[in-house]
Amino acid sequence: SDLRNDFLKFSSKDLAIEGPEFILQVDRILELYKNIPLDSVEARNSFNAALDSLYADFLSYKSPFLIKIPNRLSEELKNALNDTSLSPETNSEKLRLIEKARKVVYDRVNGDTFIRYQQYQRKERNRMMKKLGMRGRGTI
Repeated sequence: SDLRNDFLKFSSKDLAIEGPEFILQVDRILELYKNIPLDSVEARNSFNAALDSLYADFLSYKSPFLIKIPNRLSEELKNALNDTSLSPETNSEKLRLIEKARKVVYDRVNGDTFIRYQQYQRKERNRMMKKLGMRGRGTI
């Protein structure tokens, strides 16, 4: 949607793009894998490839988009994602931990980046109203 794209554009300028991007990538993983059995080799390989990408993009110390989550959760998540066993319990634990990390990141984005985005939108609206000579008379 346009609002989501506008928010992502703002986040990249605000140097906070990793949070919204992490949330979107986790949402894609959950949409694809949360409610399907990972009982085939192909499904497990695809699931693990998606998790490898998530790790490389947001959890590796080498990542330029390293997300900020509590150290304990970060270590649990890294250990789970590095676990190569293919048991259903391991896969469930991986999903549980990425959901937990998503919630932490979402709360931070919602409480920090989104507030700055709303302030930015108000400033832009006021600037546009001033430019149009509409100081305080209605909304655009």
